[in-house]
Amino acid sequence: MGTFEWYSWDIMEPICYLMGFSNFTFGYLFYIWMKRDLELTNLYEILTQRFTERACRRVGIDLKKHKELEEEIDLMQHDLQKLNF
Repeated sequence: MGTFEWYSWDIMEPICYLMGFSNFTFGYLFYIWMKRDLELTNLYEILTQRFTERACRRVGIDLKKHKELEEEIDLMQHDLQKLNF
């Protein structure tokens, strides 16, 4: 038996509306809390990046400086490869 046999639409309509509204609201608040653009990325990636940023901040690692140094290393390796050929 479906829910409409036990409950009438007068009971189920507000429940359906509130469920949909709460799902939208919590999803929107999640993206506001994460301070990221609304894009179709994986929830696992978002939470992993957030956890990594917090852990690095707690230990004292500057992720921006780390990224700059990685890019500099990549440029140097690219230049070395050009010199070898």
